[in-house]
Parts: sequence; structure tokens; C-alpha cells
Amino acid sequence: MHNSLALKRELVYYRSKWANGGLRPGVIGRILWYVSSNSSFTLGTKEVKACSRLEEVIIDKPDKLYRQFRSLGVYELKDLMKIAKDEANADIMALRFSHTQLFTNPLTLNRIQGILGKPTTVQSVFRISKTNFGIIYKEGTET
Repeated sequence: MHNSLALKRELVYYRSKWANGGLRPGVIGRILWYVSSNSSFTLGTKEVKACSRLEEVIIDKPDKLYRQFRSLGVYELKDLMKIAKDEANADIMALRFSHTQLFTNPLTLNRIQGILGKPTTVQSVFRISKTNFGIIYKEGTET
């Protein structure tokens, strides 16, 4: 993570608008940040490590989103164009979020699935009940 990002209260995350999982303008909620594993780095992976407040969902052209949010992230316009598959007139999605809180007790994928009562992947957007979110948040932040 960029050191300058760690100090910001508000940030933005960009994604394809097609894999939206129910996200659309007007939706607010919480984001659970899951760290997936890869072949070069496995320590501390496959865990939900943090939670943020989703402030806003915006769908627009890459150049407009870049101008609007360039101070809230590290992506350059070329990165947003990759998300848009190099189509300047394609819409992409920006998630503006704030108040990120690192969990003192990260939760494993198995624990998340146990709380939800079903096998699920957490690498994409999905809805959970307020009750289940409360359990996850409490376990993640207990000291």
C-alpha cells in the first residue's frame, strides 16, 4: 500500500460495472476487504483484514472518473482504461469509501463461511445480513 494512502480518510476503488453484484448508484453499505493468496505471497492471506464504509457508487467514463477521483487513489488514467478494456466510451464503476478499520483479528475464509452458514467466495460483491456483518465486525475488532 502506498504510504500516502494509509493516511487518507477517504479512497476510491475502481472495477468493471458488469460484475456489479447488485452495486449501483445510490447503494451504500460496508466493504469487507479480503486478501487473497497468490503463488509469491501467502503469509496472512485468505483472510478478511479490514472493513470500510461504502459512501458512493458512481458509474461513468474512465476519464471523467479519473478527473473526479485522482486525489483519492493511486490509479492513473491508463489503469482505468484497462478496466474499460481500452474503450474510452465504456462505463466503469468507482466505489468511494471511507473510515477503513483494520481488524485486530482477521477472519479466515472458513470462519466467514461458518458465520454465513454456506460456502461462498468473498472475492466479489455479495450481500450479507446486518446480523452476520455484526458478528464479523465484532470478531474482527475484539481485543
